[in-house]
Amino acid sequence: MAKSKKKKEALKPVKEDKRLKKNYNVFILDKSGSMESVAKETREGFNEQVQELKENADKYSDQEFYATFITFNGTAELIFLNEKVSELYELKEDDYVPGGTTALFDALNLGLTKVVDDLGDELKEDNSVVDAAVSVVVMTDGYENTSSYANINKVPGMIKELQGTGKWTFAYIGANQDVEAMAKKMNIPVSNTMAYTSDQNGTKRAFAAMRMSSESYYSKRSKGISGQSLQNMFFEDEDGKKITADEDKDSED
Repeated sequence: MAKSKKKKEALKPVKEDKRLKKNYNVFILDKSGSMESVAKETREGFNEQVQELKENADKYSDQEFYATFITFNGTAELIFLNEKVSELYELKEDDYVPGGTTALFDALNLGLTKVVDDLGDELKEDNSVVDAAVSVVVMTDGYENTSSYANINKVPGMIKELQGTGKWTFAYIGANQDVEAMAKKMNIPVSNTMAYTSDQNGTKRAFAAMRMSSESYYSKRSKGISGQSLQNMFFEDEDGKKITADEDKDSED
C-alpha cells in the first residue's frame, strides 16, 4: 500500500506550468521478414494509432502533437520526422512490406539522432517557453541480429543520457523474446515493457494497448504532470493499473 501511495504523490504537479506543451511521438517499427504474417494487422494498427494521435490533438488542445516514424529490417528507414499529426497519412499495402533481418539498434540510432538534431533548443532542460516531451515506442517480434557493433554499443548510452534530461520516455513492445532482459540491455525501464504474441490477434491487442497507453500519457500531461514523472509508467492507466496485451489478464478484469 505504501508503494501505491508514493506513486500517486509523485504524479501531483508541483506548480502550474504555463509553458506550451509539445509532444513528440517516435514510433520505431519492425519490418523484418518475420512480420510478414501480420503485415495487414500491423498496417491497420499503425493507421489506428495515427487516428488516435489526431483525436488526442483535438481533445487536448493545450498540447501540440508531432510524430516520427521509422521502420527497420536489414536497414533503418526514416518515413517522416517530427511531422504535425494533422499532416500524417495512413499506410497502404505497398508502404509496409516486411522482409529481411532485424537492425533494431541501427533504427534507434537513426531515430534518436534525427530527433535530437531537429528539435535542438526545445529539448533543453531550462527552456522557459516550451515543455517538450518525447515518447519513443519500439515494436519488434524478434531479437536484434544485423546492426553495426558501433550502434549496438552506442545506443544504450544514448538512451540513458536522454532519459536523464527528464524529457524522454522509452517503451519496448516485443514478441518471441525476454522483453525485460532486452529492455535492461538498452537501458529502458523494465516497467515500460510489454510482451505480446506475434499472431494476428496478439498484434491487434498490442496496438490496442499502445493506444490506451498513449491516451493515458497525454491525459496525465494535460493535468500538468511532467514528462519526467511519467518516464517509468508508460504502460499504466490513470489509476496506476498496468496495461497489457495479454488476453488472459484482460479477460479476468
